[in-house]
Amino acid sequence: MDGKKPDIDAMLDLAYQLVLCQLEADVHRAKEEIREMVVPIKILLLRQIGEDADICNLDDF
Repeated sequence: MDGKKPDIDAMLDLAYQLVLCQLEADVHRAKEEIREMVVPIKILLLRQIGEDADICNLDDF
């Protein structure tokens, strides 16, 4: 170092900004993963509803 005192506040602010940026990226990634899971879950539910509807129909009575 050249004798200057490091700016601790600036370093802490930069670290804080980096943590916030990483958190935002993690939240965005988690939302994308959830969106990717929603479609297969909807398909499975629709299939299940379709199978349940076939269990009992008017011809069974």
